[in-house]
Amino acid sequence: MRAFSRPARPIWSMAFKTLVFVLGVLGQYFGLRRNGFHVARQLVYYTNISNILITLLCGGLAVVLCRHHRAGTQARFARWVGVLRFALAAGILLTFTVFSLLLTPMLNRSYLLSADNLLVHNAVPLLAALDYILFDEGLEDGQPRIGWAYTLPVAYFVLTLVLMQSGVRYAGGASAPYYFLNVRTLGWFGVRRGQLGVFWWVVILCLLHWVLARLLQGLRSMVKKHGER
Repeated sequence: MRAFSRPARPIWSMAFKTLVFVLGVLGQYFGLRRNGFHVARQLVYYTNISNILITLLCGGLAVVLCRHHRAGTQARFARWVGVLRFALAAGILLTFTVFSLLLTPMLNRSYLLSADNLLVHNAVPLLAALDYILFDEGLEDGQPRIGWAYTLPVAYFVLTLVLMQSGVRYAGGASAPYYFLNVRTLGWFGVRRGQLGVFWWVVILCLLHWVLARLLQGLRSMVKKHGER
């Protein structure tokens, strides 16, 4: 994009990542305050895990960019930074999409308009995705393989299964963090009371996540081509 000319890009990138970091911290603070500052309860939800990881990444990259800017040098990031950015950007974009499509209709208006919801489910995911699209730290040699996008969702799914087997309870005493992962009520492969089994939900979410990851990479490629003109 012309607004992000080459000399200005490091400054814009640093500012953008700082914004994601600040909003990410605020989102976690408001969320913790809502649940009585129970940290363990905060860390068992995909939304919060994805927000925390992207917040830490953006904060760290902003610091590096700031140091190079003060020194008058250009920051160079390793290939793994680009892979990590892609994995986390895709992972948190799934937070926004799943919440909007599957969970929003089940929640009351007061929560939907609350600061923590607007930050963790909307502002931070969309800004993090936009950061990946606009800025190319660690992406100079091409984008990562699409499979990296599944790193965070797969790790969380495994964690959820372990916690469920351990008897962990979530909000309202639920045995799963989200209704579509509740094996005890939905089963794995069948259809109960019009609800799909967890396996089918996982398949649907995997396909949705592939679309989101491809969208991220497609938009990133468009921005890069436009910037090279």
